[in-house]
Amino acid sequence: MVRLNDVPCVWDIFNNQIVVNAQGGPPPPSPPTTPLPVTIKGIFSTNSDPTFATPTVVLVLQMFVMSGIYRGLHSDTTEADKLWSEAMSMLDRAKARHDMQKPKYAIFNSRYTAIRRSRKPWRQTPYGWSGTGTPN
Repeated sequence: MVRLNDVPCVWDIFNNQIVVNAQGGPPPPSPPTTPLPVTIKGIFSTNSDPTFATPTVVLVLQMFVMSGIYRGLHSDTTEADKLWSEAMSMLDRAKARHDMQKPKYAIFNSRYTAIRRSRKPWRQTPYGWSGTGTPN
């Protein structure tokens, strides 16, 4: 799904890139305008071979295709809607499972938080010094 300013728009794939005219007008040399917001939703894979996809994603894709067949060829909208909703719920589960199978990433650890958690002894200041560089 590609939308330009929340309206469906014309798009194309060129050299494995999605190409959209975000200005909404003719291509340059017309005067430049501020680009409109573009929203893109889809299932993207680095491998075009379905043997590398997870079984749940392959099943979800099959259900989406079956939904389209029921809607287009058989004109059975109730069965198509049922398959579509099942595919959407399975896609949510597949995304969650895929995220869980990714390798762990290092979260940001603050040095100050790590120091507070550790049991290192604090550096002792000499007696009579207040920390300002001068004795009391």
